[in-house]
Amino acid sequence: MSMRCRGREKLYRTHSDALRPLHSWTALFEQYWSHQLSRVKQRAEGVAKQHDGKNKEQQ
Repeated sequence: MSMRCRGREKLYRTHSDALRPLHSWTALFEQYWSHQLSRVKQRAEGVAKQHDGKNKEQQ
């Protein structure tokens, strides 16, 4: 990563060649985490539906 100042701003630039191994390594986990996040989303949506149903019954 490199940085240069332009007035009060600091501009950063990444060096993609240096990040490529990290990107490859994290790609190994992408499928696992995508599945896990989908499960979290489904669970949250299910809880929200139950909560909405209880609110409608109370009205």
